[in-house]
Order: sequence, then C-alpha cells, then structure tokens
Amino acid sequence: IIFKWLTMRKCRPRRQPVTIGSLSRSIIGFPYFFFGVIVLSCGGFIWLVLGKRTDENKLKYHKLLKKMLLSTANIIPVSKFKVVNPHNEDFEKPAVIICNHQSHFDLLYTLSLHPKIIVLTNDWAWNTPLYRRIVRNADYLPASYGMDSNLSKIKEMVDKGYSVLVFPEGTRSVEHNILRFHQGAFQMAEQLGLDILPIITHGIGDQFPKHDTCIHRGDITVTIRQRVK
Repeated sequence: IIFKWLTMRKCRPRRQPVTIGSLSRSIIGFPYFFFGVIVLSCGGFIWLVLGKRTDENKLKYHKLLKKMLLSTANIIPVSKFKVVNPHNEDFEKPAVIICNHQSHFDLLYTLSLHPKIIVLTNDWAWNTPLYRRIVRNADYLPASYGMDSNLSKIKEMVDKGYSVLVFPEGTRSVEHNILRFHQGAFQMAEQLGLDILPIITHGIGDQFPKHDTCIHRGDITVTIRQRVK
C-alpha cells in the first residue's frame, strides 16, 4: 500500500516517485506559501480596503506580492533559482510578456521578476476562495472574459507602467514541450502598440509537475530574451 502511494497516483505511475526529500520540501514550501497568502490578504485589507485604492497603494501591494513570491521561491530546499538576463531587461517600458507554461509554479517565478506585472489568469484562480481576493487586488484579469472585454482595463494598467503576462499555450504542458500558441497575446500587443518580451522557464515542470502534489528537487532557470518590437 505504501509503495503504491509512493509510485502511483490515480492508478497511473507518477512522473517522479514520492521521496523523503520531496515530502520535506512540500512540508516546508506549502505552509510558507499559505503564510504568504495570509500576509498578502492582510496587506490588501490594510492598503486597499481600510486605505484608498490609489495608484501608490496598489504599487505598494504589488511590491509586497513580488517580495513574498521571491521569498517563497528561495525558501524551497535544494532548489536553486537563477535569472538569466543577457539584455539587461529592467521592465521599465511596458510589454506583453509571453512565457512557456509547465506548472502552477510558473507564476511564482515570473511574477517575482518585477512588481509592475499583471497577468491574464484562468477562472479557477479568479474564483477560488483561497486567493481570489489577492488576484483581484493585484488587478489580474480573467482570460475567459475575452480580449475585447479586458482591453480597456489592460490599457489603463499599461498607461501606469505595468506589463501584461500571458501564457500563450493556454494550458500547462505535461511533457514540458511548447504547445501551440493562441493568438490573443499577439493581437493585444498589436492593438496596444507594445513590444513582445519572451521569457523561457526551465526546470519548473520537473520541480512541480502537472497532476503532482509534491515539490521535487530541481534547479530553476528563468531566461529573459530580447524584446520583439
């Protein structure tokens, strides 16, 4: 029974078996993540509910979000996180950021790069009771609303200096290969006159694969490529 649990999930072999190491990383990583959810919920309540929803307070909230995500990324044991930035990208000029999609942890690493990034998210993240308030306080937008419905809100955030992160594959890749791109991100870049900024992640799908429940050992590399005008 124990061996089955360690090697099988839903009557199928796990991509990686559960080990003492993956259990220990999960025991440390997930509670810290939930601690971050509490911190961000309190921060949003203080700045955006008790205070005013000003641009200054929203930026404070985004900076807190970035710091919390970065600390979560760095606290997972035996997992090195490296950013490769050969073109010295500083995110000061808004862009449509496109990134490959392997894991739920993709957002953890990409949103820790800079505070002025919003993301088009799926309905699950938008509606889940656990952190829907965080998603909405951070001005993330549900992709299911469609590009036309979101465009005016996106333009408003772009005018304030925020970039937009989109996963053009639309879903996580189980085999870690890059799936077919949907057109929405590129149409948005064209309509808003924005550069496209490609980001490539490597190793996140091995660390926390789709359909898995444990955090495995793995080195994470996030490479920021040259802008496409």
